[in-house]
Amino acid sequence: MLTVGVANILPHLERMADRPRWLTRAAFGEGFMELAELSDSRH
Repeated sequence: MLTVGVANILPHLERMADRPRWLTRAAFGEGFMELAELSDSRH
């Protein structure tokens, strides 16, 4: 399973029991845009 987190979760990773396998470089909405653009480029 692919799990993704946006960059603004970085300060919280140590407290997360289940961490995402992939993190965007950008935070907040820009991070979601980064993920969407990556997804579009693979289809």
